[in-house]
Amino acid sequence: MRQDEMLERVVIGLHAEIDLDPGWWWSHGLKYGTFEYWKAYEKAMESEAKDLNEFIRDHRSRDGYGISIVREHKMICKFCGHEYPDGYNGILDCCDEAIDSEQENIKSLVNEEA
Repeated sequence: MRQDEMLERVVIGLHAEIDLDPGWWWSHGLKYGTFEYWKAYEKAMESEAKDLNEFIRDHRSRDGYGISIVREHKMICKFCGHEYPDGYNGILDCCDEAIDSEQENIKSLVNEEA
């Protein structure tokens, strides 16, 4: 059994992201990356988030705001449920079934080369 048949890619988390553009940094003259810059930026972003929440509550409109859904994935062993990082491409060693299947894959590769 191939590795892509032994692992299933599943969603383990979702959250929505909204990119806000407070547009304030051009006029404040703060040097990017300084402590003062990040404090001011944080304050501006909090204010923009509050304003957007109020706008949505007042207008009930979905026109023009961009919300993207961000998904976190893990690779799950179909035999035992062990989690591997997303995109894992190594040897599966989480359970006897996975190990046996990996050994069969190696033997078939060796036989193909012979």
